[in-house]
Amino acid sequence: MGPAVNDTDMSSFEPPSKRRKLRKGTTSCWDCKKRKVKCTFDATSDTVCVACRRRNAPCIRQDQPDEVLLQEDDSSPSSTPLRSGDGVNRTYPAPSLSYEQLLERLRRAEALLARSEDLRHDSAAIDFVQLPTPGSAVLTPEQNPLQAEDGENISIGLRQTFPAQRDLDLLCRSDRNATLYSYKCLTGSSNLLEHESFDIVDELATVPDASTTPPVLMARHMLILALMLQYFRCNGADRLSGDPNALAVRMVDTAVRMVITNDQLVGCIEGLECIIYEAIFQSNAGNLRRSWIAFRRAMVFAQLMRLDTPNPPPISFLENKHRVGPKFLWFRIVHMDSYLSLMLGLPHGGQTTNMEIPVPGESLSCKIDRAHTLIARGIVDRNRGDPHQNIEATRKLDRDLQNVTKSLPDKYWLAPSFTRLQPSTKEAFEELMRLRDQLYQYNLLHLLHLPFLLHCGKDSDFHMYAKITCINAARDVLTRFVAFQNFRPISTQSCHTADFFALMAGMTILIAHIDSCRWKDHSFLVHQRPGDRAMVEQLIEKLELVSTQTNEPLTSKSAEQLRSLLEIESDAARGSSHTGESTVDRLEEGCGEQFQLSIPYFGIIKICTKGITKEGPSQQAPGADMLFGPSSSNLMAVENNVFSTFGPDISDNISSDLLAAQPNTQNFQTLQSGLTSSDAIFNTPQHYPGLTAGTNDWTFQGVDAAFFDSLMKGVGDWEETLLGI
Repeated sequence: MGPAVNDTDMSSFEPPSKRRKLRKGTTSCWDCKKRKVKCTFDATSDTVCVACRRRNAPCIRQDQPDEVLLQEDDSSPSSTPLRSGDGVNRTYPAPSLSYEQLLERLRRAEALLARSEDLRHDSAAIDFVQLPTPGSAVLTPEQNPLQAEDGENISIGLRQTFPAQRDLDLLCRSDRNATLYSYKCLTGSSNLLEHESFDIVDELATVPDASTTPPVLMARHMLILALMLQYFRCNGADRLSGDPNALAVRMVDTAVRMVITNDQLVGCIEGLECIIYEAIFQSNAGNLRRSWIAFRRAMVFAQLMRLDTPNPPPISFLENKHRVGPKFLWFRIVHMDSYLSLMLGLPHGGQTTNMEIPVPGESLSCKIDRAHTLIARGIVDRNRGDPHQNIEATRKLDRDLQNVTKSLPDKYWLAPSFTRLQPSTKEAFEELMRLRDQLYQYNLLHLLHLPFLLHCGKDSDFHMYAKITCINAARDVLTRFVAFQNFRPISTQSCHTADFFALMAGMTILIAHIDSCRWKDHSFLVHQRPGDRAMVEQLIEKLELVSTQTNEPLTSKSAEQLRSLLEIESDAARGSSHTGESTVDRLEEGCGEQFQLSIPYFGIIKICTKGITKEGPSQQAPGADMLFGPSSSNLMAVENNVFSTFGPDISDNISSDLLAAQPNTQNFQTLQSGLTSSDAIFNTPQHYPGLTAGTNDWTFQGVDAAFFDSLMKGVGDWEETLLGI
């Protein structure tokens, strides 16, 4: 008979007589069971679950009596399983466990360590790996427990801004194809399997759990929904509970306020996605200046992650599924930065971009966008100087655009036709992508040759080629825009990129005809005039129709401006005896202060039958109360002239290039004798909006300033232009 065993020695190995038998495989703790949340462990600790560590709560498994939980609640703070102030992990002594339980925990710890090691090796084998990111759902030993608590509170705040479930079902599930195609455009996910596509739609239509979803993922979900709302189609009775635009703006504002502006939360790929989606939303809404700033911020974060290098180093992810490639994000950032910089007349990012390096498996549109990005950056660089002093750069960029067209079949450049296509089909989606590529191509060609539209230099061969190419490209832009408007539902919250393209193209065509009137019967545009006017009138009708449906200021102001130019062109074609002074007087009487050729921070562009002039902004600085735009962005003090706001480079460039394009003093005084004082016009809040004002306060966002900046650089000597020398 063996030696006697002390009962006290066996007490730690024998379970209590009245303990309830657990189901096999139960590993959750008492606290998670009561909260009805999932109980998970990670490699940080095999004794304290993730949820308890985040809530700073004692973690007692259900295979221990719940009396131990009560004892833990009464224990001192120093016995909690969190890190103390001296940097040491202090945990409450584990309750007595049986030999089998200890062995089971040891096996589980070994499995966790092995899985962690596998993940580390797998991460090293791919282009990017995971780095620790604040705001994650998993709390690492280096993190402050309060950060996790704040993250959960932020997620709860974001959760309250989500649309109602009925709205989500209507938005995502009523037209699954449209949802899927929108998602593919945003993320570049072109190779999704069918079952993955349905899963994505279902996930987008489901509100995430705020207790387990990091704030960055919640914000990304909201921003994707907001972008989809910009293209939402209102079909009869299937309407949302609120205005789609208002719902989208509310979600974006909340995501920006609670997540995107918090640098500690966006230090991961998903955080970079959030910044990019917010920038795309602002661009679609017509707020190009806010979009430019957001993309420039995204560029800074991407550079911190070193995504601009040919072989990006390890980058952190918060989830394994729905990953967007870092190279695709960097490409999207550089592409949009180049486009916005060209439209606004601002400098691009400036560093090398590695856009020349092709990405295996990228779509045809991505390849075209890659070429367009390099060309747009080249036009920006050319425009920063004098285009007429660097004609060779213009010739090279023109050849690059020719190479883009030659790299594709001829049929690819046919004007798209949507007459037999149904919305939300694969064929319609592909046709829209082709139309988008064509709009970008012809807009770049138009802006490349715009400085030569009014030039009358001695180098007639090249300048005539540039003039004709510019006008033809503008016609191609209008043709594609009208086709797009005929197919797109009016009730859709429109993408304003095409609106800006069409506005500039329409102005180019009308200004070209006004300029050609001085050639009398020898104008090369005389036979194209009726068709061009009809095309612009059709554009105005489309813009006015959209304006009445959506009440958008950009479309209504664009229609007003183009209609005013149509009247001036009509007078010029009839050989009206109106002087420049009387024509401008009539324009201002008809349009008042809303005439948009008075451009904020730029000057007054005057277009009449005698030509085009520019008067700079007032030398007098506006009052302090006018330096604060409705967007609450404070402007810097405007000294001697308003261009000093943007720094010496832009100030010197504009003052030297543009003011040289004005007529001589005597003629200029004659033109402005019948005008209201420029000081009276410019000393109004309308002409000093906030530098980041939206379209409601700054309709054209500075696109008109960049347009006339480029156009006036080609005027040269004004007397030569007027006389046709």
